[in-house]
Amino acid sequence: MKKLELGPYLKACRQKNDLSQGDVAYHLRLKSAQSISDWERGYGSAIPIKALKKLISLYKMDEDVVFEKFLEFKVAKLEEKLRSLFYGRQTKKPRR
Repeated sequence: MKKLELGPYLKACRQKNDLSQGDVAYHLRLKSAQSISDWERGYGSAIPIKALKKLISLYKMDEDVVFEKFLEFKVAKLEEKLRSLFYGRQTKKPRR
């Protein structure tokens, strides 16, 4: 079974709880569901920790699993930024 990244994992948990992106936006007191969509697709800025903690409760997710996925997401974003700064351009991730 493929390990889901943070965004797809959040989407799967939302759907498992039979919630729409609009429902989640309402619970988080957001003006629109666009942020939920962005988080699930890994677009834009990362999900704020305060919002992530609310999703953990709303979706009944395992906090440790979510933390590990969030950490992997942040490390990947940081690596991408550092490569760009170091090499002055976007580079492909080297194979290991």
